[in-house]
Amino acid sequence: MRSQRLLAVAAVLALALSACSPDAPPADDTGAANDATDDGSASMPPPAPPAPPSPPSVPEPPAPAPDRPVYDETVVNFGGYRTATFNSDADAVRAAWTGTLQAQPPPESPDACHYLMPEKTGPDGYGTAFMFEGGKFVRIDVDTAGLVAPGGLVTGMTAADVRAAFPDVEEQPHKYIDGKYLVVAPADGGEGRLVFEVDEQGTITEWRMGLEPQVHYVEGCS
Repeated sequence: MRSQRLLAVAAVLALALSACSPDAPPADDTGAANDATDDGSASMPPPAPPAPPSPPSVPEPPAPAPDRPVYDETVVNFGGYRTATFNSDADAVRAAWTGTLQAQPPPESPDACHYLMPEKTGPDGYGTAFMFEGGKFVRIDVDTAGLVAPGGLVTGMTAADVRAAFPDVEEQPHKYIDGKYLVVAPADGGEGRLVFEVDEQGTITEWRMGLEPQVHYVEGCS
Protein backbone atom coordinates (compact mmCIF):
# COMPACT_ATOMS: atom_id res chain seq x y z
CA MET A 1 0.00 0.00 0.00
CA ARG A 2 2.83 2.33 0.86
CA SER A 3 4.48 1.88 -2.56
CA GLN A 4 1.26 2.70 -4.36
CA ARG A 5 0.92 5.86 -2.33
CA LEU A 6 4.47 6.96 -3.28
CA LEU A 7 3.75 6.40 -6.95
CA ALA A 8 0.64 8.55 -6.73
CA VAL A 9 2.57 11.39 -5.05
CA ALA A 10 5.29 11.19 -7.70
CA ALA A 11 2.71 11.50 -10.47
CA VAL A 12 1.16 14.56 -8.86
CA LEU A 13 4.61 16.24 -8.54
CA ALA A 14 5.37 15.55 -12.20
CA LEU A 15 2.15 17.20 -13.29
CA ALA A 16 2.85 20.22 -11.11
CA LEU A 17 6.35 20.67 -12.52
CA SER A 18 5.12 20.47 -16.08
CA ALA A 19 2.50 23.18 -15.34
CA CYS A 20 5.14 25.54 -13.87
CA SER A 21 7.60 25.15 -16.82
CA PRO A 22 7.73 28.14 -19.31
CA ASP A 23 6.31 27.64 -22.76
CA ALA A 24 8.71 26.76 -25.53
CA PRO A 25 10.03 29.80 -27.38
CA PRO A 26 7.95 30.65 -30.42
CA ALA A 27 9.31 29.92 -33.82
CA ASP A 28 11.30 32.77 -35.39
CA ASP A 29 8.70 34.88 -37.17
CA THR A 30 10.84 37.95 -37.85
CA GLY A 31 10.10 37.95 -41.56
CA ALA A 32 6.39 37.89 -40.98
CA ALA A 33 6.64 40.64 -38.37
CA ASN A 34 8.52 42.87 -40.83
CA ASP A 35 5.90 42.31 -43.46
CA ALA A 36 2.98 43.43 -41.34
CA THR A 37 2.08 46.37 -39.14
CA ASP A 38 0.43 46.17 -35.74
CA ASP A 39 -3.03 46.26 -37.32
CA GLY A 40 -2.17 43.38 -39.62
CA SER A 41 -1.85 45.40 -42.82
CA ALA A 42 1.23 45.09 -45.05
CA SER A 43 3.87 47.78 -44.40
CA MET A 44 4.86 50.17 -47.27
CA PRO A 45 8.46 51.17 -48.08
CA PRO A 46 9.35 54.75 -47.05
CA PRO A 47 8.65 57.37 -49.77
CA ALA A 48 11.57 58.39 -51.97
CA PRO A 49 13.02 61.83 -51.18
CA PRO A 50 11.83 64.61 -53.53
CA ALA A 51 14.06 65.37 -56.51
CA PRO A 52 16.16 68.53 -56.08
CA PRO A 53 14.72 71.56 -57.87
CA SER A 54 16.11 72.26 -61.33
CA PRO A 55 18.50 75.23 -61.46
CA PRO A 56 17.01 78.36 -63.03
CA SER A 57 17.64 78.61 -66.73
CA VAL A 58 20.30 81.13 -67.67
CA PRO A 59 19.61 83.15 -70.86
CA GLU A 60 22.20 82.97 -73.58
CA PRO A 61 24.55 85.97 -73.43
CA PRO A 62 24.16 88.42 -76.30
CA ALA A 63 26.61 88.16 -79.14
CA PRO A 64 29.59 90.43 -78.58
CA ALA A 65 29.56 93.66 -80.44
CA PRO A 66 31.99 93.96 -83.30
CA ASP A 67 35.32 95.37 -82.21
CA ARG A 68 35.43 99.14 -82.59
CA PRO A 69 38.52 100.51 -84.34
CA VAL A 70 41.16 101.65 -81.88
CA TYR A 71 42.22 105.27 -82.15
CA ASP A 72 45.90 106.03 -81.53
CA GLU A 73 46.50 109.71 -80.87
CA THR A 74 50.21 109.28 -81.51
CA VAL A 75 49.44 108.56 -85.18
CA VAL A 76 47.06 111.37 -86.08
CA ASN A 77 45.62 114.14 -83.92
CA PHE A 78 44.55 117.78 -83.95
CA GLY A 79 48.21 118.76 -83.96
CA GLY A 80 49.40 116.77 -86.96
CA TYR A 81 50.57 113.33 -88.10
CA ARG A 82 53.03 111.30 -86.00
CA THR A 83 56.14 113.47 -85.59
CA ALA A 84 55.08 115.97 -88.27
CA THR A 85 53.12 118.82 -86.74
CA PHE A 86 50.92 121.16 -88.73
CA ASN A 87 52.94 124.09 -90.12
CA SER A 88 56.04 121.87 -90.48
CA ASP A 89 57.72 121.40 -93.85
CA ALA A 90 57.64 118.56 -96.38
CA ASP A 91 60.79 116.97 -95.00
CA ALA A 92 59.11 116.48 -91.62
CA VAL A 93 56.12 114.77 -93.26
CA ARG A 94 58.32 112.51 -95.39
CA ALA A 95 60.24 111.49 -92.25
CA ALA A 96 56.99 110.65 -90.43
CA TRP A 97 55.61 108.57 -93.32
CA THR A 98 56.73 104.98 -93.83
CA GLY A 99 57.15 104.84 -97.58
CA THR A 100 57.53 107.19 -100.51
CA LEU A 101 55.48 110.35 -101.05
CA GLN A 102 55.24 112.32 -104.25
CA ALA A 103 53.61 115.59 -105.19
CA GLN A 104 50.33 115.15 -107.08
CA PRO A 105 50.05 117.18 -109.19
CA PRO A 106 53.47 118.79 -109.09
CA PRO A 107 53.00 122.35 -107.83
CA GLU A 108 53.85 125.34 -109.98
CA SER A 109 55.81 126.74 -107.04
CA PRO A 110 56.75 125.42 -103.57
CA ASP A 111 54.22 127.80 -102.01
CA ALA A 112 51.28 126.72 -104.18
CA CYS A 113 48.66 124.41 -102.67
CA HIS A 114 49.45 120.79 -103.44
CA TYR A 115 49.39 117.29 -101.93
CA LEU A 116 52.01 114.74 -101.07
CA MET A 117 50.51 111.28 -101.67
CA PRO A 118 51.76 107.69 -101.47
CA GLU A 119 53.50 106.65 -104.66
CA LYS A 120 51.17 103.67 -104.96
CA THR A 121 47.48 104.06 -104.23
CA GLY A 122 44.90 101.30 -103.91
CA PRO A 123 41.86 100.68 -106.11
CA ASP A 124 39.53 102.02 -103.40
CA GLY A 125 41.16 105.43 -103.09
CA TYR A 126 44.32 107.32 -102.33
CA GLY A 127 44.32 106.27 -98.67
CA THR A 128 46.16 109.17 -97.03
CA ALA A 129 47.22 112.49 -98.50
CA PHE A 130 49.02 115.49 -96.99
CA MET A 131 48.09 119.01 -98.06
CA PHE A 132 50.66 121.81 -98.23
CA GLU A 133 50.08 125.49 -98.75
CA GLY A 134 52.64 128.25 -98.42
CA GLY A 135 55.24 125.51 -98.10
CA LYS A 136 53.67 124.27 -94.84
CA PHE A 137 51.82 121.08 -93.85
CA VAL A 138 48.24 122.21 -93.20
CA ARG A 139 45.94 119.21 -93.58
CA ILE A 140 45.66 115.42 -93.84
CA ASP A 141 42.94 113.72 -95.96
CA VAL A 142 41.81 110.07 -95.52
CA ASP A 143 39.38 108.11 -97.71
CA THR A 144 39.88 104.51 -96.54
CA ALA A 145 39.49 102.65 -93.25
CA GLY A 146 43.23 102.18 -92.93
CA LEU A 147 43.61 105.18 -90.61
CA VAL A 148 41.43 105.69 -87.52
CA ALA A 149 40.18 109.17 -86.67
CA PRO A 150 39.63 110.50 -83.15
CA GLY A 151 36.62 108.87 -81.54
CA GLY A 152 37.48 105.49 -83.06
CA LEU A 153 35.86 106.46 -86.37
CA VAL A 154 36.70 105.25 -89.86
CA THR A 155 35.20 105.56 -93.31
CA GLY A 156 32.16 103.33 -93.73
CA MET A 157 30.79 104.21 -90.30
CA THR A 158 27.82 106.56 -89.92
CA ALA A 159 26.89 110.08 -88.94
CA ALA A 160 25.22 108.57 -85.87
CA ASP A 161 28.60 107.15 -84.84
CA VAL A 162 30.12 110.61 -85.15
CA ARG A 163 27.37 112.18 -83.04
CA ALA A 164 27.76 109.47 -80.41
CA ALA A 165 31.49 110.12 -80.17
CA PHE A 166 31.19 113.92 -80.37
CA PRO A 167 27.80 115.18 -79.09
CA ASP A 168 28.77 118.81 -79.80
CA VAL A 169 29.64 118.19 -83.45
CA GLU A 170 28.73 121.02 -85.81
CA GLU A 171 26.68 120.06 -88.89
CA GLN A 172 27.04 121.89 -92.18
CA PRO A 173 25.27 121.13 -95.49
CA HIS A 174 27.25 119.37 -98.17
CA LYS A 175 28.14 121.56 -101.14
CA TYR A 176 27.17 119.07 -103.86
CA ILE A 177 24.92 116.32 -102.50
CA ASP A 178 22.23 115.86 -99.87
CA GLY A 179 24.88 115.00 -97.32
CA LYS A 180 26.69 116.79 -94.52
CA TYR A 181 30.02 117.98 -93.23
CA LEU A 182 30.37 117.16 -89.53
CA VAL A 183 32.94 119.46 -87.94
CA VAL A 184 34.63 118.61 -84.64
CA ALA A 185 36.67 121.11 -82.63
CA PRO A 186 39.29 119.95 -80.10
CA ALA A 187 38.29 120.00 -76.44
CA ASP A 188 41.32 122.13 -75.54
CA GLY A 189 40.24 124.93 -77.87
CA GLY A 190 43.13 124.45 -80.29
CA GLU A 191 43.04 125.67 -83.86
CA GLY A 192 42.89 122.23 -85.51
CA ARG A 193 39.61 120.84 -86.84
CA LEU A 194 38.32 117.39 -87.80
CA VAL A 195 35.80 117.22 -90.66
CA PHE A 196 33.78 114.11 -91.61
CA GLU A 197 32.19 114.07 -95.05
CA VAL A 198 28.89 112.15 -95.00
CA ASP A 199 26.85 111.07 -98.03
CA GLU A 200 23.06 110.89 -98.57
CA GLN A 201 22.84 107.57 -96.72
CA GLY A 202 24.60 109.00 -93.68
CA THR A 203 27.85 107.11 -94.34
CA ILE A 204 31.29 108.58 -93.78
CA THR A 205 33.01 108.62 -97.17
CA GLU A 206 36.16 110.48 -96.10
CA TRP A 207 37.53 112.68 -93.34
CA ARG A 208 40.22 115.29 -92.89
CA MET A 209 42.07 117.07 -90.11
CA GLY A 210 43.97 120.30 -90.31
CA LEU A 211 44.14 124.01 -89.82
CA GLU A 212 41.58 126.61 -90.77
CA PRO A 213 40.83 127.72 -93.42
CA GLN A 214 42.41 124.89 -95.41
CA VAL A 215 40.54 122.11 -93.57
CA HIS A 216 37.30 123.52 -94.96
CA TYR A 217 38.37 123.43 -98.61
CA VAL A 218 35.77 121.10 -100.14
CA GLU A 219 37.62 120.42 -103.41
CA GLY A 220 41.14 119.93 -102.14
CA CYS A 221 43.48 122.40 -103.74
CA SER A 222 41.34 122.99 -106.80
